[in-house]
Amino acid sequence: MRRRAACARRGRCGRIARSGGRPYAAGPAPRFDRTPRPPVTTRPARSRSARPSVRGFVRRRVCWTAPALLAPALALGLATPGCEPEGADDSALVAERDAALAERDALKVRVATLEADGGGADLDPLLEALRNAGATVTEDGGVVTAVSMPATSSTNAAHLLPLLLMPELKTLTLGGPSFDDEAMAVVGKLTGLERLDISGTPVSNDGLAKLSGLTNLKVLRLKTVSVDDLTPLEGMTELRELDVRFSNVGDAAMDSVAKLPNLSALKLERSAVTDDGLQKLSAEQPLRVLDLDTGFSDPLPILAEKGYTDLRALELDRTDIYGAEGFAPLKQFKELRLLSLQEAYPYDEDLQPVLGELTNLESLNLRQTPVTNALMPTVGELTNLKTLNLAEVSAVTEPGLKELAPLTKMEDLDLWATGATDATMTEVIAGFENLTALSLQQTKVGDEGLKALADLKQLERLDLSETQVTDESVAVLKALPNLQSLTLKNTEITSEGVAELQEANPDLNIVK
Repeated sequence: MRRRAACARRGRCGRIARSGGRPYAAGPAPRFDRTPRPPVTTRPARSRSARPSVRGFVRRRVCWTAPALLAPALALGLATPGCEPEGADDSALVAERDAALAERDALKVRVATLEADGGGADLDPLLEALRNAGATVTEDGGVVTAVSMPATSSTNAAHLLPLLLMPELKTLTLGGPSFDDEAMAVVGKLTGLERLDISGTPVSNDGLAKLSGLTNLKVLRLKTVSVDDLTPLEGMTELRELDVRFSNVGDAAMDSVAKLPNLSALKLERSAVTDDGLQKLSAEQPLRVLDLDTGFSDPLPILAEKGYTDLRALELDRTDIYGAEGFAPLKQFKELRLLSLQEAYPYDEDLQPVLGELTNLESLNLRQTPVTNALMPTVGELTNLKTLNLAEVSAVTEPGLKELAPLTKMEDLDLWATGATDATMTEVIAGFENLTALSLQQTKVGDEGLKALADLKQLERLDLSETQVTDESVAVLKALPNLQSLTLKNTEITSEGVAELQEANPDLNIVK
């Protein structure tokens, strides 16, 4: 009955959360500005039929920025011999690029061979072009080691060409719809890569197959990528971290994951993997970080049986683990530094005999769980805790919060929608001198309680939304030397008070 009442209260019972009752999230959609640009005044607008192809743009751009790239472009089939005059109009090139992208002409990246020596190429104009398009380029001693082309930039697959002349490139981040399966053919040639993030791209199984030669990869992130076949990863024996959150990866793909001998971090949140897939992992894999989610009902015995008791971080958010028996194996994971049970179903009596064994914990997330004041004495014994999230745990009130006073190493504390009061501030929070982030949103804390912040000189982020503070607290807030972010939504602090705060600290980000 307790289980039924708990899941009914949250609108998800049994395995509904893993099917129609809670559909898999597809992740945030990339934001792109599709507002039509004003016509370029330097030349008449072209008709639709006369718009240039991406191939034509690439040829002109390559010749215009760095002739040294023409050889690789020719080898890739992205250009034909012959360059535009050296003084080609930049605005015309921009117009051609935008028109080509708007037409969504597929960039035919056909990498068969690349017979070009880029050693003598001048990369400066190429790097400038990348940065102008919104890419982030990291250099070490004049050598490019990392490039990021996020979805918020205007980069596209054509901007991958310069990377072929950067042999020391180790880290690449791509985002947005321009980086599709065909673009992966170029990425697959960057065999020196050690970290690759293509989260949020439209890459499919076909595109992932083109990355099979990246055997030096140590980190691969495929969050929200619609792949379900991980066979191309089987040769990536150096892989340490694999992120397939919000993907279509299911139990069948775990056979390939089990062949990664050095895998230490695996993130499966909102994938299609279940307990059956978890069973396929090899006991020889040195897992230290594991992120599970909906789809798992009894993963802890599996992990314990495989000997993964050296885990340092374990996320069990929204899993369907129930009862003292379900949570009992947790006490075997004594090396845990991070444990997250957000929106799971642990009750006080389920965790009381377990948490006390996890004395190395530094981060504990109990957000939106059914725990109450009864568990707080046990939490208060975890004196190594630096991060504690009790957001939306309304059953934790003033008496329970007082039990947290021994947690003097606390750096990040979230008490949103708990029963925190002014007494909590003076009797508990005032002793957390290492605190850098504090959320008191939707609590009963007022001006009197806020005086307890006076000695918290390390505080950087503070959320006072929907509290009872007024302009009387402005003096206290002004005196916090390291405060960088302050949220004051739905408070009695006036516009005059905000102006006073801003004048005292011009760099302070205030949300009102």
